[in-house]
Amino acid sequence: MTHNDHWEPIPRKKVTLVWQWLKNAGLTISKQTFQKWNKVHNMRIAGYEYQDIAKSMNYSPRTSQSYYFRAKKCLECYEKNDIDSILKWVKRWGHYGK
Repeated sequence: MTHNDHWEPIPRKKVTLVWQWLKNAGLTISKQTFQKWNKVHNMRIAGYEYQDIAKSMNYSPRTSQSYYFRAKKCLECYEKNDIDSILKWVKRWGHYGK
């Protein structure tokens, strides 16, 4: 992936809104964890490779991929106001669900 000069990061205010939406649905994702996911997401849409993200944040490349995917799914479901879909996804991710 080449560096993307036309990307816009997910604003912190929107990250907080999405996290609050998830929290109101009864999910137990901490704000710090959700912010980590979104930091990886912003780096990825900026054009960084998973290996570069992993090195800079001391994660494995697989963890970087997982965090990106989780943030992406949360944002997509928030924009569609589709709480049922995100609840299904979160159950697959482990200890964050109801």
